[in-house]
Amino acid sequence: MRLTGWIVLVLALASPRASLGDDPAAAKIAFSEASRRFDVGDYEEALKGFKRAYLLFEKAEFLFNIATCHRKLGQVAEAIDFYERYLDKTGDTPDRAEVLKLVDELRTELRRPREAPAPVVAPSPLIAPAPAPPVDAPPAARSHGMRDAGLIAAVAGVAIALGGGIGFGLAADGKAADITAEATHHMPFDPSIDDARGTYRTLAISSWIVGGALAATGVVLLLVGTRGEDAPSRTALAPLLWPGGGGLAIAGAL
Repeated sequence: MRLTGWIVLVLALASPRASLGDDPAAAKIAFSEASRRFDVGDYEEALKGFKRAYLLFEKAEFLFNIATCHRKLGQVAEAIDFYERYLDKTGDTPDRAEVLKLVDELRTELRRPREAPAPVVAPSPLIAPAPAPPVDAPPAARSHGMRDAGLIAAVAGVAIALGGGIGFGLAADGKAADITAEATHHMPFDPSIDDARGTYRTLAISSWIVGGALAATGVVLLLVGTRGEDAPSRTALAPLLWPGGGGLAIAGAL
């Protein structure tokens, strides 16, 4: 069955019989958008667009398009209703016999009993196997892993503290030297240089704090890991935070 929207675009929107409240230009826009939606299979939005076009410009061919959208969406009763409205509006239209045949087919489909959905069989519950008892790692393996972790943390902490602290500190000193040079040569003050100096100074301090905390954690892990397999550890680590910085507190017996 064809979509007669293109006929509507050519014949209806330019019709000289438009009512006072009709808006053919707006209807043409709504129709064009609905047609594109229909072409890509978005029948829900196409349906809304054709209805909007009909409200803007009352033309029977829009009713045919509305009915077709309902049919595409599987809404048989609504499709029959709008096809019959189309026939009532158009009277002895050339495609009347074709539309009546389509309506009869839809009525037959509507009377056809729907197949009952297959019952949903709930799956039988599965009995989960009993969880295996947890196996603790041997003390020697734990100590070895703790020493390795401590070594990595200590090296990384020193690298962050020295690399970041010194690198960003030198960058901040360089920006301070630029500010001094500007003042010496009576050049206008550039606030972006001072902002950069402050940023580098903050990054340098943060690098010292973070790197120091990480290095201290690594030292503690190294000490605890070398105590042996049987000696219980009584060392505790606690983070310390304050405005603009942070650190690590180490408590206990090593």
